[in-house]
Order: sequence, then C-alpha cells, then structure tokens
Amino acid sequence: MTLLGKMKLSFPSIFAALFLCSCSHVLTPVEVQRAVERRDRAWRESVSSRYDLVELAAFLQRTITERKIWKGTDLTSAKVGTSWMIGGGSMVSGDWYFSTPNPEKDEFTLRASFRREERTLNLKCVREGKSKFRLLDIETEEFTNELTI
Repeated sequence: MTLLGKMKLSFPSIFAALFLCSCSHVLTPVEVQRAVERRDRAWRESVSSRYDLVELAAFLQRTITERKIWKGTDLTSAKVGTSWMIGGGSMVSGDWYFSTPNPEKDEFTLRASFRREERTLNLKCVREGKSKFRLLDIETEEFTNELTI
C-alpha cells in the first residue's frame, strides 16, 4: 500500500494544509521594507565599489559632447550634474539616470528624456574597468506629451 493510501485525505484537510503553507510566506510591511532596504544598500555598495562615479560623470559629459545630436535630438540639452545621487536601484546626475539590473555585471544604461522631441534616449554602455566605460549603442523610445483622459 502506498503512503497516500494510508493517509486519510479530505478536502478540508488539504485546504487547511495549503492555507497554512501560504500563510507562512506572507511578509509583513516591516519585513518588506527591510528587504527593500537591504537590496538597495547592496546595490549602492556594489555600484560605489565597482564604478568611479567622478569618471562616470566625465564619461557621460564626453559622450554627449562628442555625439551632440542623435536622430534630431540635441543630447547637450539634457543637463549633466556635477555628481551622482544614489537612491534605490538607480542614480541621477542632472537630467540623466544610471541604471543596471545587476550591478555585478558590466552593462549599464544612461537615460534622459527629451520632452520637446517626445523621446527618451538610452545610452547602452559597458564598464571596462572601474574608471573606463564605452558606449555600445543608443536606443530611442518615443512617447507623447499629450494628456489622455
């Protein structure tokens, strides 16, 4: 006789077991907040240790100065800050945002939105060393400034 044959399973006992299992995985708001804080801290520490943020700002400035115009968009119209402000899983410098889904990998994106042209430009880049970066590609995302109700 199998193990299932020896057990007396009824719908209420199965339902109760599933309910108890699902309840054991519910996180409280405080636990969720702590998990988010741990993830953000790990992201910030990884990026800070792997990237020279002063050189990253200089790379961004050089890149937009060299390219100037991309498909009719003036890259220099988006402001570059003097430093990077880190928050959550991204950083901001002026109008530009830095993001990387995995800070342990070398790919990252520098992104700015241009309202007049109704587009966002994503500069796809790679980290070749703590202070060395290279532009791989520029991707365009179109959007509209119109409000729809």
